[in-house]
Amino acid sequence: MALYISAGRRRRTTIIAAVAAAIVGILLGFLLGRGTATTIDDRISASRDAGRKFAAALRVLPLEYEQAVTDDGESGGAAPIVERSLDGEQAALDAAPWLSDAQIAALRSDLDVVRSAPANDLPPDEFAAAVDEAVTAVEATFGLAAGEASG
Repeated sequence: MALYISAGRRRRTTIIAAVAAAIVGILLGFLLGRGTATTIDDRISASRDAGRKFAAALRVLPLEYEQAVTDDGESGGAAPIVERSLDGEQAALDAAPWLSDAQIAALRSDLDVVRSAPANDLPPDEFAAAVDEAVTAVEATFGLAAGEASG
């Protein structure tokens, strides 16, 4: 014996099933989107990590600079070492798009002293002081505690 289901009832059942599937799909999409979206806390953490990594790269510079100056007698041989350590500058700044132009300019000013040290034949002790100032500027710009980059 066959069951007769009216066309109206079949249509209602189909519409209810489609609406239920759409609601479930929207809810799952919303939950999945919220679960995988980058939050502001994630962006701040990534920014601080980039700043910490950049400051750590700067902290080792005085030792490498002094060794390069001692090895070849002039600081010009230290230029590649300094540039390599400063490679992380733009990545760190890109990780913090909310930094103002004034903050970026102040940071770059401190970094320019470090960057130009080999061309200016800066003595190792003066270079170490310039690096310390630059590291302090990086830590302040990225909201790191003083010395956080070294540990």
